[in-house]
Amino acid sequence: MKKLVCLTLASLVSLSAVFAQADHHSAGPLFYGQSIGLVASDAPAVLSAMDKWRNSEAGKSAPNTVVLLQNIVNGEYKSTHGINIFYPNGASMDASMKLYAGNKDWADFQKTLSSLVEPEWENTYSIIRAKVKEGDVSSSNRVSMVYAITVTDPAGFMMAFDKLWDSSAIQDFPEKSIWDNLLHLA
Repeated sequence: MKKLVCLTLASLVSLSAVFAQADHHSAGPLFYGQSIGLVASDAPAVLSAMDKWRNSEAGKSAPNTVVLLQNIVNGEYKSTHGINIFYPNGASMDASMKLYAGNKDWADFQKTLSSLVEPEWENTYSIIRAKVKEGDVSSSNRVSMVYAITVTDPAGFMMAFDKLWDSSAIQDFPEKSIWDNLLHLA
C-alpha cells in the first residue's frame, strides 16, 4: 500500500510539472532538433563527407534538414563545428532512424566522419518558440547566438519568458529569434 501511495504521489508531481510548463503560446513543439558539437581538424573533408551522404539515395529521402555550422565563439567548449538536424515531428525522427538502420551509405558516412572529427557533446531538443521574419534565411549576416540554460522553476521561468516574448523588444526585433527547450541527453 505504501508503494502505491508513493507511486501515486510521484505521478501527481510529474503531472503537475507538465502542467506548470504549459503555456498559452503553443500546444506543443514547433519542431525537434538534434545538435552535435565536433572538433574538426579538416572542415572541408567533413563538408565533402556530408555532401556525399546527403546526395545518396537514403540521404536525399531522409525526412530532416541538416545544417553544418562553424563555431566562432564557443565559451569553454573546444568544438569547432556543429551539426544541427531538424525534424518536423517525432515521427520523422523515427523514420530517419529506420531509414539509416543497415544502410551502407550511412555506415560509410559514419566511418568517414568518425575519422575526421572528435565529438564533444550532443543534445536533443524541441523548439517551443520561434520568431522568423521574411528574409531571415537569405540574410547576408547568418549568425546565431544560442544559450543553453538550466531552469529550476519552470512555471516561474515561463511566466517571465512569456512577458519578455510578448514585449515589443522581442516582437519588433528585426532578426530571427528562436527559443530552444533543450533536453540534454547523457
